Amino acid sequence: MRTSEEGFSCMEVLVVVGTILLVMGSAAAVGEKLLLEAAVEYETACLVSDLRWVQQHNRTASDEQFGKFPAARPTTTDDYWVRLHRTDYEVRGYGYKKFKGWTHVCQPMVFLGSPVNIEGARFKEGGNARKVMTIHVYSEMGTRRADRYVIIDAAGRIRVDRKPP
Repeated sequence: MRTSEEGFSCMEVLVVVGTILLVMGSAAAVGEKLLLEAAVEYETACLVSDLRWVQQHNRTASDEQFGKFPAARPTTTDDYWVRLHRTDYEVRGYGYKKFKGWTHVCQPMVFLGSPVNIEGARFKEGGNARKVMTIHVYSEMGTRRADRYVIIDAAGRIRVDRKPP
């Protein structure tokens, strides 16, 4: 071996290791974004499903024949509603069996927020929304961020958008 070629294989190994680290680092950044998007998408789907469940029960709540709610229930009480918190939401209701509902706890990195009304989503007997509202479902990790907006309009339509209304 010549003295001018000494250490060349060490330099090759360093270049290859550096290249591998660069590829793995860029893959980790993409994986982090995918993880955030998947978590927010899952929590949004759960929230929309529960909102639609509440809305459907309020649509059919006025018919005592099917054992839904008593005719003499207080007029100021919503039959079912979703109360929002920063890291979870509760589905609550009023009915024959004093429905206590359930609480859905979001994944640790997903949060709920609403610029309009954080008290809760409520629907009238016909399924129309009591208040128009937007629920912000988001997650952030470092500089990465994933957002979804659950929009409830006056007619009771529930839709999901990636951009704020």
